[in-house]
Order: sequence, then C-alpha cells, then structure tokens
Amino acid sequence: WGIARYGNTLYGNADSTHINLGVASTTGQSGSDYKYCTVGGGKNNRAIATGATVSGGSENTASGNSATVGGGAGNWASSGATVAGGSSNTAAYSGCAIGGGYNNYASELNSTVSGGDTDTASNWWSTVGGGLLNKAGGIGSTVSGGSQNTAGGDLSTVSGGEWNVTEGSYSAIPGGFKDTLTSNANYSMAFGSYVYVNNPLRVIFFEGFNSGRFGVNRDDHDGGISHPIHVGTNAFNGNGAHLTTGGTWTDGSSRTFKENFQPINGSDLLLKISGMPVEAWQYKDSDERHIGPVAEDFVEAFDVGTIREDGSRDNHYLAARDIAGVALAGVKELLQQNQELKQIVEELRQRIEELEKGK
Repeated sequence: WGIARYGNTLYGNADSTHINLGVASTTGQSGSDYKYCTVGGGKNNRAIATGATVSGGSENTASGNSATVGGGAGNWASSGATVAGGSSNTAAYSGCAIGGGYNNYASELNSTVSGGDTDTASNWWSTVGGGLLNKAGGIGSTVSGGSQNTAGGDLSTVSGGEWNVTEGSYSAIPGGFKDTLTSNANYSMAFGSYVYVNNPLRVIFFEGFNSGRFGVNRDDHDGGISHPIHVGTNAFNGNGAHLTTGGTWTDGSSRTFKENFQPINGSDLLLKISGMPVEAWQYKDSDERHIGPVAEDFVEAFDVGTIREDGSRDNHYLAARDIAGVALAGVKELLQQNQELKQIVEELRQRIEELEKGK
C-alpha cells in the first residue's frame, strides 16, 4: 500500500491510481491485492477495496468493493455504496446512497438519504429526502423531510412536518405535528396536530382539541372556510353547502341560488304519492335497513335529479331534499284540502242549525 502526500492512502495493485502520489502501490492492505481503486485527491482519504474510489475531500473512506465517496469530510462507504459528499455520513450496505448533509446513515439494501442532518434510512429501499433527525425504518418507507419524523411501517410515508410517526403499512402522513398512525392503522392517512389513528382504512383530518376546517372548491377568494366541512360557491360546485359545528349537513337554499321556478299541481302530486311504493329495504351486502321509495319510481314520477350525457334523468340516486320537498308539498296540499273540507263542514253545520230552528 502507498501513502501519498497529505496522508491519502491507496491499497491496490499496479492498475490502481493515486493522483497525488503519481504512482501505484502493488501490495494491498494486510497482504491483499485490490484492483482499480482510486483516490483522486484531498487529505487523509482511503480507498481500500477493489474498485473503491474517493474523489477528494478529507478523512473519507471507501472500504468495500466498488464503494464511492465523492468528497466532503469524514464520510464512509461500504461495498457498492455511495456517499456523494457532505460530512460524517455513512452508507453501510450494498446499493446505499447518501447525497450529502451531515451525520446521515443508510444501512440496508438500496436505502437512500438525500441530505439533511442525522437522518437514517434503515431498511430495504427506505428513503429520507432530508430534514433533521428523520427515520425511515420500514421496507420501502419514505420520509421526505421535516424534523424528527418516523416512517416505521412498510411502504409508509411521512411527507414532512415535525414529530410525526406512522407505523402502519401503506399508511401516510402529509405533514402536521405529532400525528400518529399506529401499527394497526394500515392503509390509513392523517393530517393535523396530535391526530391519533389506531384502525386500518381511515382518513382523518384534524382532531377534537385542534379541530380544523376542510374546504372543497372553496378558498379565501370565495369567502373562506367557515365550517368544519365547507363546499363550493356556485351552482356547479355546491352553493356553499356545509357541515355545521353541531354535525348537521346544511344545503345552500337561498332564492338567490335558484332559477326556473315552476308551480306544483298539488292534487296531481298527491296522486303520484299515493301510487308510489314505499317499502322497507336494505342495501345489498349490508345490514343497514331503511324505509323509502326507489330512485327509478321517484324520478319517473317527479322528474328530479341531474341529467345524464344522453339527456335522461339519472334514476339511480335521490337527493334527500327532493324527498323532503315532495313530502312538504304533499302536506301543503292536504292542509289546503283539509281547510276546504272544514269550510264545507262549517257551511253544512250552519244549514243544519237553520233547518232545526225552522221546525
């Protein structure tokens, strides 16, 4: 082995290169004979395996076959691993890669830390994009950034934020603060602050103490989000329908939202109601039981709902407001008929009284 100026060390045979020294040693470390290893320059660097390369920097070590350190200081790469630069980074297994940063550690097959500070990718194909003290510990898990986040479940993801933990497989946290998906929360997602999920197949935004608001087709240009769930602002995206704090879904119903008003023939409406089957039923593959009409009958009778591309009414779905509207219109007609009957009864009563007086 040869010691170059500036303390660089090359263990290799005559096919190896040491730019600073200008010659190659033919004897490997402890009697080994490594081939094609290279130290490009810098200070106190070591290339100590076949095909190992340190391009420059200081105190760097390429210790396994085909290991590469591009530069920086105090970096270490094992067989088939790469550290591009930075300081005190360790790529400890085949296929591992560290792009830079400080004190980062990639320790299993094809794991990657792109940069950051004291980040760890410790399982197969796990990735940390950057940030501080982040850990990707599940197979194929990812922490994109942020601080002190942990993706412990297989193929789980934490995109950012701080102190977030996902242990469930295929689970995800887009960001936030101290959100937790337990090992039971497979295929779940959480966002907010202190959100806790302990069940699979859940998507939870915010939680009780730090409750937030969720908007669809609505932003601060449209007046902001004023309710726990708040949707759009015009006829095409919801007319501001929302969920109240008390948990009641409330539709937009102002006259200013509506057009093309049409009168209703009350007698005809009652005939349609009387002829419509109203049954108890349950959805297929469900234990839920309900009472009501089917959409085909209701849409045919009252011509309500959205229009399909072929111009026909969609007769597979019903809006609760239409059922309530028909019921209300029916009640109004019955009230009017009841009032007319009362008037007839009152007139008959008076005539009977007059007849009895004339006896």
